[in-house]
Amino acid sequence: MQDILDRRAPAAPTEYAALQVSRLNEALIVAYAAMGNGNLQAVQTVVKIVRELDRYHGYASPELRELLKALPMRAENPLALAARDTNGATSH
Repeated sequence: MQDILDRRAPAAPTEYAALQVSRLNEALIVAYAAMGNGNLQAVQTVVKIVRELDRYHGYASPELRELLKALPMRAENPLALAARDTNGATSH
């Protein structure tokens, strides 16, 4: 009976975090592939997954958020929206 209870016990926090990161990585692969196939709704999913990965890796700290706010944002020619030629190459 104790063996069954031991197997159902919650994992240590580091093991649980590693499991969650692994799950998020798998979800990111699927969502990123959907986004690459023209599914624009998948962009929102990719952003959410990346945000969660950042949180697990400690990048969601208040200090980092303040640092990122201080960075200049360059809206002209964002790489994600760069035009593509007929061969699929990105043009700048």
